[in-house]
Order: sequence, then structure tokens, then C-alpha cells
Amino acid sequence: MRGCMSTFALENEDLCQALRRRVKHYKREHPALSSQQIAKKFNMSSSTLNRIENQDIKNPTIDQVLKVLRGTGETNDLLGFIEEYYPDIADTYKRVYSENLGTEFTDISVETYLTNPDYFLILVLALSKKGISSEFVRSEFGNGGLRKLDHLMKLGLISPDKEGTFKSKVNHKLSQESSKTLFQMTVEKCYRPERIEDGENYLTLRTESLDKKKAIPELLKILKKAQTEINEVFNNPDYFGSDHVFLGLAMDYLVQPSVQERGQNV
Repeated sequence: MRGCMSTFALENEDLCQALRRRVKHYKREHPALSSQQIAKKFNMSSSTLNRIENQDIKNPTIDQVLKVLRGTGETNDLLGFIEEYYPDIADTYKRVYSENLGTEFTDISVETYLTNPDYFLILVLALSKKGISSEFVRSEFGNGGLRKLDHLMKLGLISPDKEGTFKSKVNHKLSQESSKTLFQMTVEKCYRPERIEDGENYLTLRTESLDKKKAIPELLKILKKAQTEINEVFNNPDYFGSDHVFLGLAMDYLVQPSVQERGQNV
């Protein structure tokens, strides 16, 4: 066994072998669960889980790595593990989660509800500092919303304070795949194009063909600076109020470069 990596990988194991071993070990520990149930718990498709178990995926994505390690409870030294066995993923992990590397990821059961079209908005609202009341839920979502509120409370994902306001203290550091799903659902559900004339919302999209070696680092620098400034507003008590707001940033290739091209860009 390796010293600090002993809970993750055995000596001479590569990343794919370690993930396969963790999946098989988890299945032995939970014989009552089917592969489909385990895949659902890991928040991935059954086919992806089977391919990981069979080592058909030779270069697992950071999201696949995170989901297996989180699903099997192997997150104590996640960055150290990825740095040793998949350094290019570690670089991505550091860049994406640089502002909260010390924060544990959302429990997968919570993430399932944050990416569920029927539950995500109530849970996201409860995650705000203001929280939500049952009266608010009834007015916005009707009796069906109250039933969802009750279900989330029974699961322990939200709880009322002394004033009867429902809040959630669950950590909502999501995987990239789940963040993408939540982003898409939030924009689809909550962005109102007709309000652009009121000057209270904003949506823009820009596409272009660029030199990735020159442009991508600069664009990432701009986005990171913007995220820092956005966080300063979101975390400033002077700006706290009763209006629930969302904001997201995204950038990627329209057509993904080949693996060789990505390697040359690193």
C-alpha cells in the first residue's frame, strides 16, 4: 500500500484500476443494490458505471473520477490522489475549484435534488441567506410545492428556524456536470427575456474563432476576476435583501479540439 494514498489505490495501480477496484468493493459492501441503483446514487448513467468497472474508459473525465470517489466515500485526500495518478486532471481541478479547495463536495444525495427539475428551485431558494417560508412556497409553487418542501425537510436537506423560515445549510459545491445541469435548468426556468427592458437582467453570448494558446488563458483570467468581484457583492452584508438572484459564467469550445491539440495547449 502507498503511504498517504492507501485508502485510494494499491501499489502499482493506475487511475482506471483504482476506480474499478473502488466500484467493485462498493458493490460487495452493498449486495442489495443493483448496478442501476448504484449508478443513480453516484449520479451517473448505468452505462458509464459499467464502462468504468470494465475499464473500457481509458481516460476518465474529472467528473467521472469525482463521482466514483465521492460515491464510494473516498474524498479525504482527493486532490493528492488525482495529482499522483492524473496530474492533468489535478491542474483542471485546482483551476476550477481554486476558491474553495478545502470545501467538501455536496453529498451525492443532495446533488441529486439540486439537479432534479421538480426540486432544484425550492432547494436553491432555501440555500439563500434569506431562505423561504411555507407561505412563499405556496404562492409560487402551490400545494405541490408544499409537498416538495415537506419531502426535503423529511430528508433533512432543509429545516425551519425559530421564525418558521426554511433554510438549508448543505454545502453546494457541485461537480462540473451537475453545475452545468443546474445552470441550464436555472436559465430555462428563471431567465425572463421580456425584463431586459427594465434593466434588471442581462444575457449575452459571443462566439468567435480564436487562437486557443493566446486567447483561452486571457479569457479564463477575465472570468476568474469577474467571479471574484461577483463573490464580493454576493458576500457583502450591505447588499443582502429579499430578492433572489442568480448569476452564472461559462466558456468552452463550440467544437472540441482533439486530445493531441489539447495536450499542446497545456
